[in-house]
Amino acid sequence: ADKIASIFVPTVIAIAIVTVALWLFIGGLDYLPQAINCAVAVLVIACPCALGLATPTALMVGMGRAAKNGILIKDANQLELAGKIKNIVFDKTGTLTKGKPKVVGYYQLRENWLPVVKALEEQSQHPLAGSIVSFLAEKKIDAAGIEVENHETVKGQGVSGIFNGEKYYVGKPEWVLANTGFIPESDFFPDDFPSDSTLVYAAKQDEFIAAFAIDDEIKEEAKTAISELKALN
Repeated sequence: ADKIASIFVPTVIAIAIVTVALWLFIGGLDYLPQAINCAVAVLVIACPCALGLATPTALMVGMGRAAKNGILIKDANQLELAGKIKNIVFDKTGTLTKGKPKVVGYYQLRENWLPVVKALEEQSQHPLAGSIVSFLAEKKIDAAGIEVENHETVKGQGVSGIFNGEKYYVGKPEWVLANTGFIPESDFFPDDFPSDSTLVYAAKQDEFIAAFAIDDEIKEEAKTAISELKALN
């Protein structure tokens, strides 16, 4: 609309000027009132009011309807750009999944250190930490009275802390292994361990404590939504 208006408006003004000139050329100054009336008529009739009003009105109505359906659009320009979208990237947790991860697999070597793991995870705000705390609570692991010192959260990796002079790590396998020096063998886990899930390791210095396999259930409507988006190319 802006591109058309930028050409249309000067063209209309030029036609109005030509209209005045033609009337004056044909009839002279006696026809000045008629020339002005005709020029105004050209401006009124040809004015791009439809472009000037209909486009923003349609955008406002569209954005309003979208908001009622839970779709928030930053501004009209973003709505126009949305028509050119070819790829969409979703975050997983809480969008495609229910956002309530659960421990679906568990393997331990040192049960007596699990209370320290629970105490560490209780101080974390990460949803995976919450699932581990809930799981350990179901297993009757009690962390009462355990005070972990120097608790540290490493963004995107995990948490660490010191208890009885020893440093404990809970988080991504590669991060935990890099900090503890523990190297698991190829057949370290039992065959039925769901290693294709999200894995969280717990270890202290050179000793492995436990591994947790965590899954977040996919929303029932996620598959339908993705199928519809694919149908829209």
